[in-house]
Amino acid sequence: MSEENKLKVMVVLVFLLLMVSVLYFFPFQQNHGDANKLNTADFLKGPNRDKAQYEPGMGRT
Repeated sequence: MSEENKLKVMVVLVFLLLMVSVLYFFPFQQNHGDANKLNTADFLKGPNRDKAQYEPGMGRT
């Protein structure tokens, strides 16, 4: 591969990594309010995720 192609591939990989990390740390959540204060990692674990979503005062409709 030429140097120019290597640079393009690196830029694309970094961009994809950035997008994945943004989606990982800021998931699109349907609940608002106090959900923003929760540790985002709780949404990625089984029981903790359910507990966090159905806790009272979360503003779920």
